Amino acid sequence: MQIFPATASYSCQIQSQSINNGFLLAIFISGYLRNVGFIMMVSQRLYQDLREAASQNFLTETEAEGITCTVSLGVKMLDHNDHTIDEAVKRADDAMYKAKDSGRNCVVIAA
Repeated sequence: MQIFPATASYSCQIQSQSINNGFLLAIFISGYLRNVGFIMMVSQRLYQDLREAASQNFLTETEAEGITCTVSLGVKMLDHNDHTIDEAVKRADDAMYKAKDSGRNCVVIAA
């Protein structure tokens, strides 16, 4: 899935891993990104693409079995308070659980 084209000033690396009843997707964007609006735009686009893929490819095949699929995203921008990638991933994970607690199918940006 291509979310946005890479440019000379930004590059994008996507890593993913299946986890308990879910899927962990980490996107690392290099470059000077302090624009929360840009990060939110990318997050919303990813959310929309994942929801569309889930509803078209997953739900239609399993609808008879009563299985549902929701998309909850937690987003974290690295800043000077993040001493390790693991700390940033933990904050993004916490934000994802807030998204789930908010009724699912939404995006939460970690502080």
